[in-house]
Amino acid sequence: MVSRSSFWKRTQIQKRLPSGRLVKFIRNYQHIYIVSMPNGSKRHLHANKLRKLVVPVTHIGIILENDAELGEVLAVHIPPDKIDVANLPGQRIDLSYLSHLPEEQRDALLQLLDEFKECFRDAPGLCTVAQHDIHLTDDFKPRQTRAYRVPELLKAEIEKQISKLLKLDFTEETDIPMTNGVVYVTKPDKSIKLCCDYKHLNKYTIADSTPMKLLTECMCKVAQAKFTSSCYAKPGFWQLLVRPEDRWNCDFVTHHSVWTWKCMPFGLRNAPATCIKAICKICLQFVSIVMHTLMIL
Repeated sequence: MVSRSSFWKRTQIQKRLPSGRLVKFIRNYQHIYIVSMPNGSKRHLHANKLRKLVVPVTHIGIILENDAELGEVLAVHIPPDKIDVANLPGQRIDLSYLSHLPEEQRDALLQLLDEFKECFRDAPGLCTVAQHDIHLTDDFKPRQTRAYRVPELLKAEIEKQISKLLKLDFTEETDIPMTNGVVYVTKPDKSIKLCCDYKHLNKYTIADSTPMKLLTECMCKVAQAKFTSSCYAKPGFWQLLVRPEDRWNCDFVTHHSVWTWKCMPFGLRNAPATCIKAICKICLQFVSIVMHTLMIL
C-alpha cells in the first residue's frame, strides 16, 4: 500500500526504474515521489530517477476484417502523408497539349500521372539495372588538364550548376590527379550547359559492341503502330551510375576545385550504348529507342 500526503489528490502511477524494476508510486509533491518498493519499504525519489513504463510486445495477433467472434474491431487512424498538390505532374502539365483528348480520357491520363508521380518529376531518378564501365587500352596514360579559362561573368553560373549537382548527389569533390577540362555551351534558350572534354579519355577507351538503333528503322516501326507515346528521360545519362572503380577517369576540373562524377556524364564514349542496354533490360518488347527518347508502341 502506498501512502500519500493528504493535501494532494491521490494518483497511483506505474513507472520503471533504470534497473528495469517496475514500481508503483503516488505523487507527493511537484517533483518528489514516494515509491513503494517490492520488499514493502518506501523511498523518496526525484522524477529524474524514473522513466516511463514501456510494455514490451512479445507477439502480434492477426484477425480478419470479417471475423465477428471478437466483436467490433477498432483501429488507430493514421493520417496520410501531406501531398504538395501544386507539384503533382497533373497540375504542372500544360492542358493545351491534351486538347485532342476527350474530357474523360484527359482526366484518366492526369490521374495516372499523379498516381506515378515519382516517375514523372523534374529531378532525374536512379536506374540500377546497369552501370557504365570504362575499359581502356594498355597504352593509356592519365593526363592532368588545367582548368579552361572561363569569362568572369560565367563563373557564378558554373558554381551554381556545381552546387546543383552536389545537391542531387551526382558529383563529389576529389583530389585525384587525373582531370579533364570543362567547356560551357550556350543553349538555344540562352542558358549555359556544362560539358566535359573527354577527348583524351575517349581516344583510349575500347569501343562497346552493342548495336545502336538506326533512326530510319525506328521510324518505320513506329509508322506501323496505331498508338504511340513518346517519353523523354530527363538527363537520361545522369540516371545511370558509373562503376566506382572507373569514376576516377571521369574527373573534371573547374576554376575552384576538382570533381568526380558518380553518375554517367555526357560526352563519354560508350555512354549511349550503356543507356540503350539499360532500357532494353527494362522494356525491350514495348519500346523503340532513339537515344534517351522512348517511343512506346
